[in-house]
Amino acid sequence: LDLPNNPASISNINIIGSQVGNEVYLNSVMALALALVCMLGYVALRFQFKLSLGAVLSLFHDAIVTIGVFALFGFPFDLTVLAAVLALIGYSLNDTIVVYDRIRENFRRVRGITPRQTIDLSLTETLRRTIMTISTVLLVVLAMMFLGGDGLYWFSVALFIGLLAGTYSSTYIASSIPLAMGLSRDDFVVKVKPEFEEEIVSFNDPKMFE
Repeated sequence: LDLPNNPASISNINIIGSQVGNEVYLNSVMALALALVCMLGYVALRFQFKLSLGAVLSLFHDAIVTIGVFALFGFPFDLTVLAAVLALIGYSLNDTIVVYDRIRENFRRVRGITPRQTIDLSLTETLRRTIMTISTVLLVVLAMMFLGGDGLYWFSVALFIGLLAGTYSSTYIASSIPLAMGLSRDDFVVKVKPEFEEEIVSFNDPKMFE
């Protein structure tokens, strides 16, 4: 404004105080917690409670790792980074759901192997899909990081960190926690209620077969 021949002038000044900033971060944490609770209920209804607990803990791991890296290196944490964390939760859950769907299918289809072998088989069958998906997504994130400008830089950094953590958690954490809780084939097989079981009738009269 002090430059010569500068017609610019200040119209108004807006200052966001610490109280408003605290309210924004509080609402952000509440939104993150609500998202995790809703995903817990979805996976519990869609699959099984043991799997839902593993999925939510892996999502919590992804968020903590991303936020922890920003806190460790002193990176700026703003609402765009928070948006990246929420987007990361959605992506990581989608990857976990693919693994869970294969685990459920193999528990019902493959017999004669232990639950650990079933989960190993499921992870092996989905590994190619996981690698191809994370590779294509990382290419887009890297393009945003180096070509998207300052507005998308920290958003892209948060996504990059979270995608690496999310791929690791979907493969190892989300599957190992249900296994440690005793996940077995009985959790996926529909059991027939006693009142619907067929009654076995035996005839002891030898004259009927003469």
